[in-house]
Amino acid sequence: MPSFAAQSPFASNPVATKDDLRNFLVGLLDPLAAHTSPGGARIQVGFTGTHFDEAAAQLEGFSRPIWGLASLLAGGGKYDGVERWVRGFSNGTNPDHEEFWGNMRNKDQRMVECSAIGFSLAVAKEHLWDALEDAGKKHLETWLGGMNDKEMPNTNWLWFRVFSNLGLSKVGSPRFDGKRMKADLDHLDTFYIGGGWSRDGPEGIVQLDYYSSSFAIQYAQLVYSKLAQAEDPDRCEEYRNRARQFAQDFVHYYDPEGRAIPFGRSLTYRFAMSSFWGAVAFADLDLPAPLTWGVVRGLQLRNIRWWAKQAGAYNADGTLTIGYVYPNQSMTENYNSPGSPYWCCKSFITLSLPLSHPFWASPEESYPASLLNTVKVLKHPFHIACSLSGHTYILSSGQQCSYPVKNSAAKYGKFGYSSAFGYSVAVGNGTLEEAGGDGALALSDDGGHQ
Repeated sequence: MPSFAAQSPFASNPVATKDDLRNFLVGLLDPLAAHTSPGGARIQVGFTGTHFDEAAAQLEGFSRPIWGLASLLAGGGKYDGVERWVRGFSNGTNPDHEEFWGNMRNKDQRMVECSAIGFSLAVAKEHLWDALEDAGKKHLETWLGGMNDKEMPNTNWLWFRVFSNLGLSKVGSPRFDGKRMKADLDHLDTFYIGGGWSRDGPEGIVQLDYYSSSFAIQYAQLVYSKLAQAEDPDRCEEYRNRARQFAQDFVHYYDPEGRAIPFGRSLTYRFAMSSFWGAVAFADLDLPAPLTWGVVRGLQLRNIRWWAKQAGAYNADGTLTIGYVYPNQSMTENYNSPGSPYWCCKSFITLSLPLSHPFWASPEESYPASLLNTVKVLKHPFHIACSLSGHTYILSSGQQCSYPVKNSAAKYGKFGYSSAFGYSVAVGNGTLEEAGGDGALALSDDGGHQ
């Protein structure tokens, strides 16, 4: 009899080698062709409401896959559809084209999407920048540099302007603003609190989630430490030292199967949760024991491998759904458009490395046995990391999001978070069934009926 069990379109990929990882990326990029606008500048996978305009949402769909595409090209790989993005750069930044992304405004979602574009110019210039005609280059540098005089949120967003300027500097653009980049970096460094950890904002913010690691700050610091070593050696070495310390805490958020502990916001970015380990490799950073290159490779690939097999993370055509292991709007944020999940493409950064790199040359190793059956206090994020009886989880206290997000209490305020069970969010406030009260102390005042 035929099986009607849902299966991921990528379930057969073992995600064990560089070729496997490339094939997974190509499998994510190819379906986007059918959702790409004629001019190449916009990708619309579906429809949701966001707090920003639709043009920015479609730019998000265009830009986020570039994290993976640029890494593939930087590592000597080829992709037949690269022309779509080259054409999109030219048309999306042209004010006279119907697919123009729109001019940058203060605190604009467009700023977020500039980070992938800046990264792509820095690592894959000959494939993306050099392929543009002179007019296209002029439009792109003008549009990208348009954020330098705009107000930005006082958060990890400042890294997005750093990456824009880094990209502009690598292509020799006059729109590069070195003073602006240094000021942003100096301010971002005030977020640092010790032990490798940075909070996602100024003093008083108690938010140390995946944005403090793989989604933004640690990832960005490591990539910067590789790309700006010659120009900013002292800061780059400081970032590398932070990562060495941070890694010894961050490893406790992963279990032997490759799953990361769900905690905080933006979890629809999925295996971007493990992109820190790829950034470690990109930066050529040796870590303290027991984090050998084989262990780092295992931490990265097991997480991607696990996600490749989650059927609910993908639509039938191979595009990503909005949710976690299945489509779920209740746990998402008001800034999640259908293109948002492609932030996961940051985890393909190891495609930029040659096979001779120790990440690829070292055999994959299991999760370190010395970290199993342990309990570790993680001082800065207010977590107690537990690996006991085959269960990986954290006990949590003290964190909160500094601005309103959906179900913030569930994302930051529960007592425990598990790699095996995830967490639930409320879908209403009327009944016990709507509450999603796992990992929490819940009181009933209905006389014991529920």
